[in-house]
Amino acid sequence: MRGAVILEGAGLRKHYPVRRGVFMKTVGWLKALDHFDFCIHEGETLGIVGESGCGKTTLGRIVARIHDGEGSLEYTPRGGSSGNVLRRLDRREELAFRRDVQMIFQDPYGSLDPRMTVEEVLREPLEAHGLAFASPKARGATRGLLENYLARVGLHADALGRYPHEFSGGQRQRIAIARALVLKPRLIVCDEPTSALDVSVQSQVVNLLTEIQRSEGLAYLFISHNLELVRYVSDRIAVMYLGRTVEEGFAAELFGNPRHPYTEALLASAPSWDPAVKRALACDLRGEPPSPMWTPPGCPFEPRCPKATGRCRTGGIPELRDLGSDHRAACHFA
Repeated sequence: MRGAVILEGAGLRKHYPVRRGVFMKTVGWLKALDHFDFCIHEGETLGIVGESGCGKTTLGRIVARIHDGEGSLEYTPRGGSSGNVLRRLDRREELAFRRDVQMIFQDPYGSLDPRMTVEEVLREPLEAHGLAFASPKARGATRGLLENYLARVGLHADALGRYPHEFSGGQRQRIAIARALVLKPRLIVCDEPTSALDVSVQSQVVNLLTEIQRSEGLAYLFISHNLELVRYVSDRIAVMYLGRTVEEGFAAELFGNPRHPYTEALLASAPSWDPAVKRALACDLRGEPPSPMWTPPGCPFEPRCPKATGRCRTGGIPELRDLGSDHRAACHFA
């Protein structure tokens, strides 16, 4: 049984101006995100996969309100009515949203301030939201709270007085996870949280995130290139291509019965020890992704698709169609 919808995006867009010349004249627009739709329910993990440059990180930063964007991003707060958080929020609304939606960044070496101790890193979000104990007598309570969160991510209390450079990559990512948890959020955006780590450390971080989700009932927007990792952690998966959703469905259904040629190509690119699996998913993908500054007429995937016909070039951009069992695909022939 699914929980209530926490966050729902419709027609999300993010276009960056491309400027050239002495006077930096705008000569085009880079479409990092182009009419992207999604929704996240309480306690579930929505995986986002796609090639580099397809807009995954842009999506995560818009969801966390680090970047602005166009379209509709409807957020339903605890015990409140939903509203579009892409509009200008007042201070109370801004603080409430940022407390509920946190982000874990890809690079644990760059996401922590090297001049701050771990205690300062973890205290900062509490102070920003007025949740830290300010009086000298009460600071011990705050420190005890921070020690508790470090223990939850597998680090000793002695870490509070140390600096990020004194830790390994996996330990730094655990500190970043603790920083995201101290505000008790409802949704965490995980932007490639394991890609900069060794394989053995990746499994530890993923297991930690899974354990925290079970105990806290958190929802995750999990962005990754690693298909098997996304399959393991996700309840539902959205496949992105040139800033759009081309296929979406439950993880088992999407991996077991891909309905879009691009999804088939992604699964075929993943290494497998089973020759039968490789033959079943064989897909003759052509060329490279087009520039986000130029999108082909018709279906964006048409220039590379082995199944493309004249309809794909002239029939407009295919809409996501419901194929049953909460499985949708943006293909004329799905």
